[in-house]
Amino acid sequence: MDQTQAHASSIRFINVSYQYPGTKSAILKNIDLSCASNKVLAILGPSGCGKSTLLKMAAGLLSPSEGRVVIEDNTSTGLALQNPTLLPWLDVIANITHMEKLGKKTKIDTTLVEGLLKHFGIYDKLHSRPAQLSGGQQSRVSLVRALAQSPQLLLLDEPFSMLDEITVEAIIPKLSSVLREMNTTTLFISHNVAQAVFLADEVIVLGGTPTKMKGKVQIKLPAERTNDMLGSAQLTDAISAVRKLLKKGNDEL
Repeated sequence: MDQTQAHASSIRFINVSYQYPGTKSAILKNIDLSCASNKVLAILGPSGCGKSTLLKMAAGLLSPSEGRVVIEDNTSTGLALQNPTLLPWLDVIANITHMEKLGKKTKIDTTLVEGLLKHFGIYDKLHSRPAQLSGGQQSRVSLVRALAQSPQLLLLDEPFSMLDEITVEAIIPKLSSVLREMNTTTLFISHNVAQAVFLADEVIVLGGTPTKMKGKVQIKLPAERTNDMLGSAQLTDAISAVRKLLKKGNDEL
């Protein structure tokens, strides 16, 4: 698929801590991590450990209590959340082309949108409203909406949680190819180890109380991800390494 390319933006969390107002202790403590330009960084950890909080800081929706989040100036950002948050009175194409990006109107190329909808198997829903879509179809619309801006930084918070395993296995290789063609840097929040390993160049594991980094695993798969890799030794070994770090983090909760 022909995509509009932009200069990808790196992102760094430097000694970042966060404490929600009215709470007695920080949820995140001294987080140091980075994602290089045009790479995919997956972040795993138990529920409530602050993964989504990190994503909100990357989006500029929250500011760290301590430390810094460093992103290049004027970086265009796409955001897809676990809840698709589609406007019920608009059809699919209108939800995407009339979306607002962090409060700013963004002009969207309808040709690109239609190509992405075809790519993710929902072009036939172009003029359907959210109530006429399944939860999984709504999630794919949300993903297309985030990608339609050709963002330099893409933030994904459990975007596949409403999809069945068969559909996810079909979509993830397609998403990987789109990210490469768009030259996009991606932060991917997930609870699913296999999905994180398959999509990412590096996986970060969080755990403990307050949450800290427990380690990271470099994913040594070819840049072009295909379903043929699902049973590969490289994928299995990486999944095992991530699971060991997750167990270490859970043991310290």
